[in-house]
Amino acid sequence: MPPSTSPRRGKAQPWSLRRIGLMTAAAIFVLAIQGLLVSCGPSQQQQELTAENAGLKEQLASLRTDLDASAAQQQQTLAEVAAAVAERDAAAADAKAVRQELVEARATVDALQAQVATLTSDLEAAGTAQDAAQAKLDALVETQVGRQAALADADTTLAEANARVLSLTQEIQDSLAARDELETQAEAAERQLADARLSINELQGRVDATTAELAAQAAAGAAQSEASTTLRSDNEELKTQLATLQAQSSDMRRARDSAQVTLSDAQAATAKAEERLLAAETERDAALAKADAAEASRASSDAALADATRQLEASTTTLAELQASAATADNALVTALAELRTAQDSLSAANAELENTQQQRDEALQDLATMEASRDAALSARAEAQAARDAANSESQTLQKRLDQIQAREIALEQRLGATATDLGQAQFEAADLTTRLESLLDQRSGLEQITDTQQRELDRVRGDLEVAQQRVATLTGARGIYTVQPSDSLSTIATFFYRQGALWPQILSANGHLIDDADLIFPGMVLIIPQAATP
Repeated sequence: MPPSTSPRRGKAQPWSLRRIGLMTAAAIFVLAIQGLLVSCGPSQQQQELTAENAGLKEQLASLRTDLDASAAQQQQTLAEVAAAVAERDAAAADAKAVRQELVEARATVDALQAQVATLTSDLEAAGTAQDAAQAKLDALVETQVGRQAALADADTTLAEANARVLSLTQEIQDSLAARDELETQAEAAERQLADARLSINELQGRVDATTAELAAQAAAGAAQSEASTTLRSDNEELKTQLATLQAQSSDMRRARDSAQVTLSDAQAATAKAEERLLAAETERDAALAKADAAEASRASSDAALADATRQLEASTTTLAELQASAATADNALVTALAELRTAQDSLSAANAELENTQQQRDEALQDLATMEASRDAALSARAEAQAARDAANSESQTLQKRLDQIQAREIALEQRLGATATDLGQAQFEAADLTTRLESLLDQRSGLEQITDTQQRELDRVRGDLEVAQQRVATLTGARGIYTVQPSDSLSTIATFFYRQGALWPQILSANGHLIDDADLIFPGMVLIIPQAATP
């Protein structure tokens, strides 16, 4: 920026003395002219002076008009500068607020990012837990499949046991049928024995031998009766055990009902056979009684009795074999029933384990559903957090753009103010330089009786340029206008003219500090800036 100091501060005292001399000479000249005019009447020169005075008055009026226009323009420029400053201050405040909002938005974004990270960690943990639950569920499913396979094997074993029970039941039925057949043979033998006893009745002569033999036969019959009793006892035991087994098996498998009915029929047939056996024994006792009376015919029936005895022994042997077969079948049935109970126990255990597995699977499925709900909630929360973060980022970008715009406006305003300050300094420098040149030209003209047209044009150009420069300074500083110093003017009289208060002259001195720093340094033709009046 060019210097704004006055180039004439070192010439204050010589100019003051010269101005006093000039003012004295001018006053004497005016007085002489006035005396001459009074004594000689209006002359041509007086008329010219009057016309020049009128022209000066018109020029003064024009200058005052220009001064008012300049003041209005200056007020407008000053208002624009004030508006620019206010706008800059507002822009700075907006920039500060936007920066604060940007900091808060960034803090919000950081918080949202932390929340998103937390939710992501929770989601990963939920996914891990879900995978573990899924693995547990898969293991339970595999266990359930294995247990179902074991249950199927138990069912197969049970079916095999049932088939075996049915087979043993069929064997028992076959044994009972064979026993029935033997009992039929025993009845036939008893009938033969009855015939023999009839023959014994006819053979009285051989009563004693026949009696001994009959006693032996009676003993054999007693043994047979004891064997029958044992057989009946075994049958009763077998029926009791079979009824118990049937009661146990009927609770588990209704398919055994038909087998139990068949077995009951077989037991009924056995009871009938026993009844028939008792009848045969009764008939045998009657035959023995008849044998006592038929001792005479005993000899002739020895052969038949021997045959009958052999048949009875064969029947007894066959009956013993059948009883052994029945005992074997009974043992096999007991074994099959034990296996059946074992299979049923295994089946019950498998069912209990299956129910436990199903309960664990249900619990695992419930835990899995809970984890999936937690995962969905975490995903929703993360989506909301990401949306909030995106919104915060968008708002942050918007605020950043707004801050950039405000900063651009602030920079533009600062550039405008800088340009204004530069223009002001440049205008003040030009005004100071032109004032120095004007003073130099006026000094040259004061030493000459007459100046040339070139010199006059140079003087007018400098005056015009000085007015333009001072007008620019007045506009840029918001001054009231400019004023050209007239002879006999002082800062006090100028302040009185513009402000109606001569004591305000320091304000004029301060506004023209780039030209002078002393109130005595003004000279006619000098262009001064008239600032806005301020209360002292």
